[in-house]
Amino acid sequence: MDDPLSQRLFGYYNGRYLPTEDIRLPVYDLLILRGLGVFDYLRTYHRVPFLLDDHLERFFRSADEMEIAHGISPDHLRDVIYHLAAISPLPESAFRLLLTPGMGDHSLMPGHPSLVVLTEAIHPFPAQWYQTGIAAKTISFDRYRPLAKSVMYSQAVLELALARQEGFQEVIYKTGEYLTEGTTCNLFFIRENELITPSNLVLHGTRRRFVMNLAGDCGFSVLERPVSIHELSSFQECFITSTTREILPVCSIDHQTIGSGKPGPVTRMLHQTYTARVMKESGTPS
Repeated sequence: MDDPLSQRLFGYYNGRYLPTEDIRLPVYDLLILRGLGVFDYLRTYHRVPFLLDDHLERFFRSADEMEIAHGISPDHLRDVIYHLAAISPLPESAFRLLLTPGMGDHSLMPGHPSLVVLTEAIHPFPAQWYQTGIAAKTISFDRYRPLAKSVMYSQAVLELALARQEGFQEVIYKTGEYLTEGTTCNLFFIRENELITPSNLVLHGTRRRFVMNLAGDCGFSVLERPVSIHELSSFQECFITSTTREILPVCSIDHQTIGSGKPGPVTRMLHQTYTARVMKESGTPS
């Protein structure tokens, strides 16, 4: 029988490695009290943290965007993540990075920042969604400081719960007539030999960049530009990308069918190529 202690997940909190259940933030930290903080989320493939440098770049850019001073070096955080990956009992792990402003005067001013890294199990999306595609709905919403991956996700939590009750699997934000991104994902469309992704008011996802480069290597013209909801009828395929979703086909938006209404050949090809590239870059032969 496995030793329960050997199955414990460890994290990092301000210089100490601790069991994740023992990590506690003070209730007066501005992340809890005012919802100010940034985070990032990455995973391993074959126990190797994937696109780690891209995630670290975005994490520190988010801190700058939200004006959270910290004094943490990328090299230090990289070492922390590699150590947690090495000691994790899970076959594959996810890591949630949190940077908080700490506790300050009058519950409004930042104090001494806190750095937290949590090790988590990976929870894949239903396999059926990849076979049949998902349905999405749109809502009008502009994220505050969209280049930052901040912890302000109340809109995403509430709207996604409502959408699931209505039979949708994802929510896509729009500004006026222009589509931007999903709750925790980026958005792509296929038209002929073009891969099109919204350029305005979007978080620059690590998988967004990875898939854009992948599509370029496969001979597609990759376009970043505003995408109007009125263009939906002209697209043959649609998919969303994220760390956990990888490439997930979207077959309808606001009940309007995209293309054939089924996952398309380009989406399937890109996902297969994605998997092969991941195996190659994580050091595992295909």
